Amino acid sequence: MLAPPHLFIAVVVALLCGGCGSFKNDGSAGPGDAGDAGVGSSSGGSHDGAIADAAGGGGVDGTSGDAPAGDGDGGCGVTCATNTDVLLFGGFDDQYLGDTWTFGGVSWAQSDGGDAPTGRIGAAAAPLHGAVLLFGGEDMNLDELGDTWVWNGSAWSMVADAGPPGRSSAGMATLGSEVVLFGGEGDQGPVGDTWTWDGSAWTQASGVGPSARQGVAMATLGNQVVLFGGRDGNFDDQGDTWTWDGKAWTKQAPAHTPGAREFAVAATLGSTVVLFGGLYGPTLGDTWTWDGKDWTQGMPSTPPDPRESPGIASVGGHVVLFGGWDGDSTFYDDTWLWDGTEWTQTSTVGPSYRGIPAMSGP
Repeated sequence: MLAPPHLFIAVVVALLCGGCGSFKNDGSAGPGDAGDAGVGSSSGGSHDGAIADAAGGGGVDGTSGDAPAGDGDGGCGVTCATNTDVLLFGGFDDQYLGDTWTFGGVSWAQSDGGDAPTGRIGAAAAPLHGAVLLFGGEDMNLDELGDTWVWNGSAWSMVADAGPPGRSSAGMATLGSEVVLFGGEGDQGPVGDTWTWDGSAWTQASGVGPSARQGVAMATLGNQVVLFGGRDGNFDDQGDTWTWDGKAWTKQAPAHTPGAREFAVAATLGSTVVLFGGLYGPTLGDTWTWDGKDWTQGMPSTPPDPRESPGIASVGGHVVLFGGWDGDSTFYDDTWLWDGTEWTQTSTVGPSYRGIPAMSGP
């Protein structure tokens, strides 16, 4: 049985305070530079990891055509912006991080971000109308946060402090003119509620969906959000596939499926959702794609090392994967690109080693 999340983080913090170096990559080159590609999120128990998804299939390109009619701002509310890069925020190495990075497809750049969110792990992020929406996470006091922020491509702004109850490790993805939030780790354990953000405010959806869980993988495909796996309140890993059509959840019954796991990550590439890694006992390093009806396992020749809770997003015709945790003693700082067939590690230098960041495509 895995340790409860808050206990795990407390143990990790205690260990790192006495010897932070044991979690840092050795040498100037990251582990991936030696062909030793990284890994997932926090430990087999805590993982308040952020599952942040780039939503490719909703058409959220920031134009008025994506937005509901009737508002003078085109219907995009406070999320109107012109962001064009992948966003990475925060995570955990030997502390709760609060730095902001962007990736345009070639190299990473750090931004001061202005008045940025406080350092946190397990925040959820997704794009909408040219901006990136970030919700919640867990702070250094182990408090589950419920604040909502928008990244406009150059600066942060807090746009709401009311909405879903505070949580970390929630799934989040974009569907048309809304962002969809599901589940996560609340103050009393995993939750199973569904919320939507319309550009200005949160609304709780009704109906029955997946069981309460945290650490799900979520991404968008066409006119549906796809959810896979996660860990429930009994610390049992799930291997089910669900889709959200904007009104209701439907449990799918594919002929093939990845094994049960928690803290895998997912992003959209073309006509597929790409799923990578996670934890089920040991960390996993397999790659799967969902085409709307079935899962297919990819067979890349040089995949990243097994990992849980890295950051993942889509940009420029690729899925980009960053960092994570190996389930044992090492966080990573490597960057990988998936082109639909193969993973390729980039040589770009970027954020410091970490697990459990929030990450979203434009």
